[in-house]
Amino acid sequence: GEALRGAEESLPENLAALDVEADQYEFETDTGWASAEGNVHMQYKGMVLECDSARVNTKTKEVAARGNIYFYTLEAPDLPMLEQGVFWRGEELTGNFETREFHTGKHRVAAGVWYETGDEAIYQGSGAVVFHHVSLSTCEHLHTQHAHYSFNARKVMYTPDGKVRVYNAVYKVGRMPLLYWPYLSWDTDKGGGNIAVRGGFSSDWGAYLRLA
Repeated sequence: GEALRGAEESLPENLAALDVEADQYEFETDTGWASAEGNVHMQYKGMVLECDSARVNTKTKEVAARGNIYFYTLEAPDLPMLEQGVFWRGEELTGNFETREFHTGKHRVAAGVWYETGDEAIYQGSGAVVFHHVSLSTCEHLHTQHAHYSFNARKVMYTPDGKVRVYNAVYKVGRMPLLYWPYLSWDTDKGGGNIAVRGGFSSDWGAYLRLA
């Protein structure tokens, strides 16, 4: 919205420009396309993308990245519009830095107390995200496929108003399935939906996932 655009316009110049670094770099001045190989590092408006190789357009901000991708947001006090501490890892990513629309294949995500793995994710410019064939947990061992507990679902939809919709969900303890729901929904901001799901961290329990 207007607040987001206004915040972006006030970014320091070194964060507002698309910066690309790599071991090898070729640039086409007429089209704006650049090819980068080896230790690629790209930064734009608080988003950082690191990978083995990439094609990026400095005019349109389109990008296609491959190999050992690490995509994250900067944690900085002058970037209030960005969700802090979010990172994504995978092998393929295509999208657009300007519109913030991205499509990924197999991936791993960490955001706050939540960890996720999936076969596909579609990030929309509105902030909505659609995940396919997903595992979701507050247990950090999910990323090593040894989660103590997890939700596993065919499809998960998240919208910027905090609502989560989960389709064909199985709750597992370790590798053992315990519960099945054809459909779940909850509001991460206000509560409500047909199930209450709360992830958090306490000094007594560590990371936890509470269902009600």
